Amino acid sequence: MSVEYRAERGKWGYRFYRAGKRYQRRVWKTEAEAAAAEHLARLAVENTEKCIAGIPDLTEIVGPPTLSIKISEGRFPCVYAVLSTRGGVMYIGMSANGILRPLSPHHHLGEEIKNGHTILVWKYQTVEEAATVERELIARFCPPLNIAGRPVKIVYRNRDKGFVAV
Repeated sequence: MSVEYRAERGKWGYRFYRAGKRYQRRVWKTEAEAAAAEHLARLAVENTEKCIAGIPDLTEIVGPPTLSIKISEGRFPCVYAVLSTRGGVMYIGMSANGILRPLSPHHHLGEEIKNGHTILVWKYQTVEEAATVERELIARFCPPLNIAGRPVKIVYRNRDKGFVAV
């Protein structure tokens, strides 16, 4: 063990080396506290090394992924529809941030969207185009979770234009 007392600080601590890197900390009042902390620190370093060095191919363990999305590709202007378990349109919305909004736990529908529901997503080139399609779809399908008769007003931030209301 590499537990030591620093008289000038009046603290117990540890110092050890692993793979050319020094690990040290001196903040404990007793030798026993410092020894326990050193033991936990060594375990943490060993576990980290095992995880980094021994990662097998993920697909060998769990099979091929059912969905793979690059975060940069998940952000785009879109219109989305939430379908009920019977296939009816329950809600239509739009997002400047792609699928991040409808899948967010902070979405205003909250508990209205259940695990059995389906979300359909249509990608658009601009937020204006998505907002126009959203308005048309709400007018046509009158989804029960969209507030009936409420004018659709989308406020979003465009870096070039500042804040814009559609």
